[in-house]
Amino acid sequence: MDITLFFSKILGPLLILVALDMLLKPNFFREVLEDFSKNAAVVFLDGIITFVIGLTVILLHNIWTMNLEVVITIFGWCSITKGVWLLFSPGSVCKFIQVYVREKKISLIHSFVILMFGAALTILGYFS
Repeated sequence: MDITLFFSKILGPLLILVALDMLLKPNFFREVLEDFSKNAAVVFLDGIITFVIGLTVILLHNIWTMNLEVVITIFGWCSITKGVWLLFSPGSVCKFIQVYVREKKISLIHSFVILMFGAALTILGYFS
C-alpha cells in the first residue's frame, strides 16, 4: 500500500471523529482542554507523543507536491512543531488553551477546518 494512502486511511477518519466530537460536545471538549492545561505531566507526555508521531510522518512522508499528499506532510510538520511547543513552552500552551476555551468562535472554526482535512484525507485514502 502506498504510504500516502496508509496515512490518509488513519488520519482522515481520526480527524473526522475528533472534529465531530468537538462540534457535538463543545462543553466536554472545553473541559478536557482545561483539565489538560492543569496537568504538567500530561502536557509533557503529549509533547513527546506528538513530536514522535510528527517525526514518524515526516521520515516516511515528506512530500511537497501541490495535491492532497501535501496535507499529510503539513500534518507531520505541524505535529513536530506542536510537540516542541508543548515540551519547551508549556506555560504559553496553557495561556493559548485559556483563550481557545473562552473564544467559542475559534473552536468552531478549528473544528470545521479539522473536519475538512479529515474528509479530504478520507476521500484520498479510501476512494481514490
